[in-house]
Amino acid sequence: MKFNIIRDLTNDVYSVKIMFDSFGSEEMSKEDELKILDDHGPATINVGGKFIGKYINGEVQIGEPTEEEIDAIKLELVRNLDTVELNEGMIVDYKIDANSIIMTDKLAEAFETKNKVAEAKAELFVAVIKQRIEDAVTEWKKSASDFDTYNPEEFVV
Repeated sequence: MKFNIIRDLTNDVYSVKIMFDSFGSEEMSKEDELKILDDHGPATINVGGKFIGKYINGEVQIGEPTEEEIDAIKLELVRNLDTVELNEGMIVDYKIDANSIIMTDKLAEAFETKNKVAEAKAELFVAVIKQRIEDAVTEWKKSASDFDTYNPEEFVV
């Protein structure tokens, strides 16, 4: 499966959209993925809940900061629980207004501006959703089967 990520910045509002593009990948043809879709239905992901990450050495990473990562800044965002199917028409989006961010001393140490915090949170959203998609599609592809390929099967007694 192929997906597109579209980023936008307008009036200090950082927006990201992750959209389904097409079936097929380097490892599986469009036809094979469509057969799995027909046999088992679409893969699904949760696009809500807590998104926890860290900003360390100028980059956003998924996961809680460890005790050894003393310079890491914890990033967190919460969305309403929701599930989407990974197929045509799938769009997942996230918006954050930089002006709504309350700068703490810890955030101010790592980020020069509210805009940088908003950008980091938008990138955390992208990273987590990409990981969820990759995990769901990998699991979904394991359900591929040739069970009904050789029909009718003939046998003679």
